[in-house]
Amino acid sequence: MKSISGEVRRYLKDISQKNNENICIFAQDNLLNFDQKALNNFLNIEDNIRLKKEERYSNKYFANDLSLLNNIDYIANLNSIDVSEFIILHDLGNIFNENKNYKVKEIHSSIVNKISFFLYLYTTKISLINKNLTSIMNVLSEDDLKILDRYFDDNQIFYFSVSKNCLKIRNMFSHFLLKEKNGNNFLYFNDPEAFKKNLKDNF
Repeated sequence: MKSISGEVRRYLKDISQKNNENICIFAQDNLLNFDQKALNNFLNIEDNIRLKKEERYSNKYFANDLSLLNNIDYIANLNSIDVSEFIILHDLGNIFNENKNYKVKEIHSSIVNKISFFLYLYTTKISLINKNLTSIMNVLSEDDLKILDRYFDDNQIFYFSVSKNCLKIRNMFSHFLLKEKNGNNFLYFNDPEAFKKNLKDNF
């Protein structure tokens, strides 16, 4: 079945030899949400029911009413990973032990974002991020950012953005799709500066 990542990769394969690099897609609808319908139309995906479900990183990645430990255990079981190994590799021991028995909604968002984001990247090779990436990065330490850089090297990242803040991290991406403000067409760029100029000129 069709998938968003598969169809974006297919599109890039037709116009670029480097179709496995990281991709930033900027698309706002009238409510300033991500315009998934416009992207689907652009990629000729006619029916969402036919779309293969892909796990995206969003505000719904963790269940707010479950404990941090229960959320992590559930995702770890689905992906057959060792929780202790994950915690050690990402140096999360202290904040995990301090917060593991609290419900996610009771924990500061910066802690939840850090743990959930690294868990998502750890359990995916094609990573679809549907959440403000710059706000997550703002609370990461220098060591955390080094870990993030490794994921950007090892995974293929699809970043679905509605915020101009994506311009602050544009150099982390090699490909860009920009939805035209008054239409459903998308413009393609492989130059971060050209993407920046067009985004600023149109939004």
